[in-house]
Amino acid sequence: GEHMKISLKIFIVTYCILMVTTIFGGFLLVNYEYQESMEQARLAALEDNETLYTYVVTIEETVGSGSAEYSMKRFIEQMSKEERNHILLGDYDEIQSYVSKKKAESLENGQYSYSVIEKDERILIQVISRYKARYILNYYDVTGIIERRDQNYSLYRNIIISISVIIAAVLYLFSWYITRPLSKVTKMAEQISAGDYTVRIDSSYQKMKSYEVEQLGNTLNHLAINTER
Repeated sequence: GEHMKISLKIFIVTYCILMVTTIFGGFLLVNYEYQESMEQARLAALEDNETLYTYVVTIEETVGSGSAEYSMKRFIEQMSKEERNHILLGDYDEIQSYVSKKKAESLENGQYSYSVIEKDERILIQVISRYKARYILNYYDVTGIIERRDQNYSLYRNIIISISVIIAAVLYLFSWYITRPLSKVTKMAEQISAGDYTVRIDSSYQKMKSYEVEQLGNTLNHLAINTER
């Protein structure tokens, strides 16, 4: 019937709007949380490297070479105790297995560079800076952030599947409910056009409390009564 076509149109349009909003909104929220966590990790990695760089400069300029090497090794050991950190310090020969020669040579004194790499099945933020002939290399493990993002995506997908079924059922019933009174009005109009002026619409179509539908029903009732006379 025509009323089913209207109800289906209402259902399809409303369902699409709700699902698109829910899907994109949810995934944007998950991605925003991921981007924020990655940015915090990046800043923490850069801060660690800056701390190391400042310490290296201070030690180089204030103590002898032998004491400097010992002090730096102790400081690196202390920082490396933090789970997130893995630190290397030395000339290019000592770090060449971790950084390409082109990248190392492109760094000027006091400059730094960072990138996200995969190493030993872990995702790491790698930061490298240079002080004279020394390279300061540290890593920040962001594997947990990546895993949490993937878990959130998976969880949200499952939620979307569940609520999509519920939304579909509710919307279909709602669209059918609000268009049901129109079916009675349509049926009456068809009967009047066929010459049956005894037909009347009962008050059940008014249950929706729709002013427009009520007025249309009353108008058809009056038309049928006046024509029947």
